[in-house]
Amino acid sequence: MAEDRLGEPVDEAVITVAAYFTLRAKQMTEKATEMAGLRVAQIVHEPVTAAMMYCLNETRDRLRLRNQSCEAGDQGQRLKLD
Repeated sequence: MAEDRLGEPVDEAVITVAAYFTLRAKQMTEKATEMAGLRVAQIVHEPVTAAMMYCLNETRDRLRLRNQSCEAGDQGQRLKLD
């Protein structure tokens, strides 16, 4: 599935696990990932992943607003950014 979406081979992955996972549970998750033919690049707790995605979305939204501001400026209009 990931290979179809990305259009290239996938041989490693960042795995998210629940914050309450024990060391043993993380080790078993890593082993299952390796059995699936992937190298584990990193294991990250879900709350950390959620925070990272929030920051990425905020950054993307700010870039989108800046791009719109530039486009509006070309038409003689300006959008005020915070």
